[in-house]
Amino acid sequence: MERILRLMAEKGASDVYLSANMPVLIRINGQMVQLSDQLLGPSQPRQLIAEVVEPVHLAELDQTG
Repeated sequence: MERILRLMAEKGASDVYLSANMPVLIRINGQMVQLSDQLLGPSQPRQLIAEVVEPVHLAELDQTG
């Protein structure tokens, strides 16, 4: 996730989109940009988020969706 966030900062991206069975997408100047052709597996979006979100907030996300 750190690598994604660094790339976003370099490119001036405003958003990141993490979804299972989709590639990582970022938004640059209103345009969606695919970072690679690699699709995220079912558990990868949560794993990436867990790298940067405090455990208490991750638990809240698990409870509330």
